[in-house]
Amino acid sequence: MKVFVINGSPKGDNSVTLQSIKYLKKCFTDDEFGVYGVAKKLYSLKKGDGIDELKKEIEKSDIILVSYPVYTFLAPSQLHAFFEAMEDNGIDFCGKYVTQFTTSKRFFDVTAHSAVKNAVAALKGRFIDGLSADMEDLLKKNGREELTEWWKYVGFCVENEICADFDSEEKPQSTKKYVSVKEQTEKSEDKRILVLSERGNDSLDAMVKDFCAVTPYVTDVMYVEDLGMKNGCLGCLKCTLFNHCAINDGFEEKLNGTINRYDAIVTAFGVRLHTVGSEIKKFYDRQFVNGHRPVTADSPCGYIISGNIEKESALKQYLEAKSAVGGNPLCGIVCDADKDTEKEIENLSRKLCYALESGLKANTNFYGKGGTVIFRDMIFVMRGLMKEDYAYFKSHGFFDGMPHKQKGKIIVIKLLGLAARNKKINEKMPDMMTKGMLKMYEKYTK
Repeated sequence: MKVFVINGSPKGDNSVTLQSIKYLKKCFTDDEFGVYGVAKKLYSLKKGDGIDELKKEIEKSDIILVSYPVYTFLAPSQLHAFFEAMEDNGIDFCGKYVTQFTTSKRFFDVTAHSAVKNAVAALKGRFIDGLSADMEDLLKKNGREELTEWWKYVGFCVENEICADFDSEEKPQSTKKYVSVKEQTEKSEDKRILVLSERGNDSLDAMVKDFCAVTPYVTDVMYVEDLGMKNGCLGCLKCTLFNHCAINDGFEEKLNGTINRYDAIVTAFGVRLHTVGSEIKKFYDRQFVNGHRPVTADSPCGYIISGNIEKESALKQYLEAKSAVGGNPLCGIVCDADKDTEKEIENLSRKLCYALESGLKANTNFYGKGGTVIFRDMIFVMRGLMKEDYAYFKSHGFFDGMPHKQKGKIIVIKLLGLAARNKKINEKMPDMMTKGMLKMYEKYTK
């Protein structure tokens, strides 16, 4: 097979993810692998250069392999920008088979894979299920075996013309345009709300304008394009070592000195290729300067979206997961496809104000708990490097719930297990356990 590898890592040839592709090249000598580095090509592609070269590489390939590390729930912003540049320049995957390979600590790899899968569908690709690997899987025998078995499966799918089904080649987008209708209300300076928005979308601007009008607190609007971010996250990890970003463009100071000091943040964007736009994703990636620390925990959040969020299940999951992991009470997602957008804008304002005034906490659901546990375990092992993360997690008691620290509980469970081996006790055990569990709650229910 002729394999066209789209390397979405900002590290280029130094990508850890790309090493697994090099291993595949070594193992499958009949396959021809060619690598296209997004980080190097993106600037020229955005200007309209290199279009013919990219089209030719796609056309002559048997399969396209999108390779990238997972950055904050999704692919790096550079890969999102690359797909957008393809769309802007009239380039698509024209019925070609496309698959994906990622490395991460498996922190919300599912949201990253869903987003890329949807982008591939929008760009008319024929998708084959990808593989998510741990960053260190290539160093392990079973990890290498899983990688090679997956690639055999990909070859089988290409040979037999098998690909994933989509509800439709292109999910329907909202064609509704919101028009501003609200008058400004008097503002209190007790709290300050920030709307971080994209530029260039009239419907989005109108929704933001009305949200600012109805909120009782001072609400500022800041545009992501004006933050002066020269690049997306480079994945260099300098921030984990020195607690500062390697990109010296002033963004870090704006983030921690201004943006993160607001009492609540509402993010406004237009749906692009079924996910957030690359500029918003760049902003989220650059927040990694604060490591894995949820520095805005307990600050309420919301989203104002131009697009039909109810048709974008993967995007909705991403937004909900991001809020849960960050510990930010999610007060609503408003879009211009809502039946009554005006009312939903008012409801977002009401819920946001209630959260601010009541001190509402985020619900610790599966997203929040699962994501935090992955970070907790990783930081505990890597505390020698991730010193700021470790200090934060330790001071907030995140390590207290680690299994090996629950010695009392472990001993009790062991004793119950030994007792259950007795035949007479075993017969009564289910009833005893049920009554025992309920006994713990009597203090609060009687």
